[in-house]
Amino acid sequence: MNRKYDIPLMVLILTAVITATATAAITGTETQVTSNTSSQQDPAIDDSRIVWVDYRNQSPDIWLYDIATAQEEPVVTAYSAQWEPALSGDKIVYSDNRRFTNGNRLFDIYLYDLSTKNETLITDNIEDQRFSDISGNRIVWADDRSGNGDIYYYDIATGQEVQITNDTAPQGFPAISGDRIVWSDWRNGNGDIYLYNIAAGKEVQITNDSVNQRYPVIDGDSILWGDNRTGKWEIYLYHIATGKEEMIPAGDPVPSQPPNDREEYDISGNRVVWRDYNKGNDDIFLYDIKTKEKAQITSDPAAQVYPVISGDYIAWTDYRNGNEDIYLFTIATITNASVTEAHVEVLPGTVDPALAGDSFLASIVFTGRENATQIDPNSVVLSCDAGTYTPIAGRSVASADGAYGLPSLTVTFDRQALINDLKSISFPAGEKYARFPMTITGNVSGKPFQGTDVIQVATA
Repeated sequence: MNRKYDIPLMVLILTAVITATATAAITGTETQVTSNTSSQQDPAIDDSRIVWVDYRNQSPDIWLYDIATAQEEPVVTAYSAQWEPALSGDKIVYSDNRRFTNGNRLFDIYLYDLSTKNETLITDNIEDQRFSDISGNRIVWADDRSGNGDIYYYDIATGQEVQITNDTAPQGFPAISGDRIVWSDWRNGNGDIYLYNIAAGKEVQITNDSVNQRYPVIDGDSILWGDNRTGKWEIYLYHIATGKEEMIPAGDPVPSQPPNDREEYDISGNRVVWRDYNKGNDDIFLYDIKTKEKAQITSDPAAQVYPVISGDYIAWTDYRNGNEDIYLFTIATITNASVTEAHVEVLPGTVDPALAGDSFLASIVFTGRENATQIDPNSVVLSCDAGTYTPIAGRSVASADGAYGLPSLTVTFDRQALINDLKSISFPAGEKYARFPMTITGNVSGKPFQGTDVIQVATA
């Protein structure tokens, strides 16, 4: 049974920010890398090799897949647990708890060389060493030997271990690319991102916002991290050469929470991948920093999580078979889109029809190359099940420094017209809220854009 809402009790959540980027058409080949019925998870990738944590022998081991030969093989199968693999060329690093001290299993960092088939213990301190990463001949990790978490690195060529942080606050989750090490740092009372240049021997604070920034990854000149400055988790990018920061136009990136404690995004060259809670489903998306275009990689109803990328190869953990498997997508072509797709985010804020007011707003923001102040207000149209609406003439406001510090255009719609049209909509009985799609279209610099989201209506 359906029923119509009672106007005095209806609440509309309508204030919207529309962040837009072009949607590209992508072609390529998806490959199921693992098919064992146990869990395979937490992939890492470099060039044409993938490593992951594999539970087919009950305890977590490290396995490898060679994309060129399409062959998988076990790498480390010690009786203990091997976790958090990272890969650079022929070298794999991982955390291993085979050491048993004072009744506790503690984690150390190990190195496995694929060319020599030799395993080397890198750390043997009495406390935990975890979250390792590797680039060339350098290994970085988080170390608890001081009781608070510090960042260390080890040079394979020289055999030298170096402590690079000694603040009493914790530092963790490091990543390395060449001479550059990044990590999450809590010395300022919240999570910030720091950078250390090995060649220069210099530490630099990258973020100083009062909310949390965490789980950085780095590739060459680019640092990527999760950021909560807008009130929800977003992905931010920092260009070391220019000192400029930008927000990646991810729709709804999913942040990792304890006990997972790892990133849900990765970067390789100009390409960023992330796990996105796309309209209620975890999928993998790709964004090109240079072209400002986005593409959806997966669309299976099951969850796809923990993506990693190296060049044309994207790997992730996939739940479509009822367990965790490793999947691979090989990019063939990316075709530019003719329509700029907008992500429409409904923000906290309500419009109560019982109260005074004649309008609601939609603020349009482009995080890509388009400038929202160049939108033709007369071209903007909002469409939903209730009807189609155009902005109120003369009440559009362009801002050079709007939402996210980017150019924006705020358009004003007739709220009473929408309320009147909603009277014709029937909603399921017994539900407190009903949701239906809205689409905002228009032209920016003569090129069409489009964004979709939902309007939420309180029905009781």
